[in-house]
Parts: sequence; structure tokens; C-alpha cells
Amino acid sequence: MKKNTSLQRISTRPGEGYAVDLTIVSTDKNNVVGTMDMSSLPVPDRRFASDAANIRVDGHQVKLLFAQKQPVGDDLLSMLIVTMAPESVVQLLETLNDKFMGTLREYLSKLPAVELETFKANAPQSVALMSSVALVGFTGSTACLDFYFASPFSVQQLATIRKLSLEPVVRVTIPTGVLLALIDGLRKVGDDFKSLLPRH
Repeated sequence: MKKNTSLQRISTRPGEGYAVDLTIVSTDKNNVVGTMDMSSLPVPDRRFASDAANIRVDGHQVKLLFAQKQPVGDDLLSMLIVTMAPESVVQLLETLNDKFMGTLREYLSKLPAVELETFKANAPQSVALMSSVALVGFTGSTACLDFYFASPFSVQQLATIRKLSLEPVVRVTIPTGVLLALIDGLRKVGDDFKSLLPRH
């Protein structure tokens, strides 16, 4: 009696996004630690210009709130909510090295301090998106965050095919002072979730 055998081929699924090569630094039964060069990723097509930001922790989700204010008054024109898993927030913070943060703080030391906004009402127009990876940059008084999303399917295959597929989500442009306030706020949040990351 003949046995039917099949070989499952693991590959990047169409529609998952753009594949980024992974260079593995260490691995064990549960975790893979590596580095990725994301310089070739396309910039997200969606764009959002934000005047203010805040952070909300909702259960096991971290919500980054970006808002456009009305030109006159304190009311909001629109809001973008970018939801990230706690481990994604901690990984983002680990990519912000001392050199980047030193340059950022040195520039902003010459300007008035900016704090996260306390939003008292929802905006008439709101959009909610998911992200698992963010790239951060600034020049002068303008900063931006490029958000990408890696599906659980893509992450599950990471150790096998050594590629991570990332879908461009949105580019958010904010004042540089707001960026620093956001990073400092995320550091306080990230301290509660550091145990989620592998030790290396």
C-alpha cells in the first residue's frame, strides 16, 4: 500500500507586505533575537499631520493618540489612533539608541518643553489602525513616525524563512517636542512590559 506524502513549502504569503531579511543574533525554543535593515521599506501612503499626542493603555494594548487641533480654540479636528502591542512598544524603545536620544534632547534643550496633551473629548473624525513596528526620525522642529504592521502569520514564520513581511500603515508628522514627550511617555509604559522581551 502506497503512502501519500506531501512536503509543505513555507514562504512569504502574497499580500503580507514587503519582506525584510533577518540576521539572527541568538535563538532558543521560544524566541528569536535578530537585526533587520528596514531602509528599503517603502514609505506608507497614508499621511497624518498631528499637533498633539497622548498615550492610553487599554488592557494589553497601547494606544497612541495623534490629533489635529482646530485652527482656533481647543477643539479637535481629527484623531488617529495607532494601537500597538506592549512588546512592540518595548522593541521600539530599544531601537532609540543613546546617540539618537542625545541629539534629540540637545536640540530640544533650546526650546520650551512640550507635554503630552490631555484630550477631553473625541474628535469628530477618527481613524484607528494597528502597528507592530515604527521607524522614528526628526530634523529641526519636525519629526515623523512611519508605522508598519507584521501579521501573526508573518511573525510565526520568522525563524524559519528569516524574513519578516511588513505592511506599510501610516506616516505621522509631529513637532519634535511632541515626539520627545511621546517617547518619554512610552518609556514609563514600557517599564511595565519589559518582561515580555527575551533576555539576550
